[in-house]
Amino acid sequence: MWAAKFAGEHGLGREAIDRLIAFDRAGYPHREAFIGKVREHFSLFGSVGELWSRYRTRMPFPVRC
Repeated sequence: MWAAKFAGEHGLGREAIDRLIAFDRAGYPHREAFIGKVREHFSLFGSVGELWSRYRTRMPFPVRC
């Protein structure tokens, strides 16, 4: 699951997984806006562009058609 991997990589803890899922379900129309909200909420280092780039690189792998 992306949320668990992301939380682990950023040292956010297990409780962050539920928050990440809630942000995802909030319906941000563009994933970059979603990443911006996540960055703001968790006070993450790096720009939205950097986080967005890493997200785009990884997302195709856990998704199955």
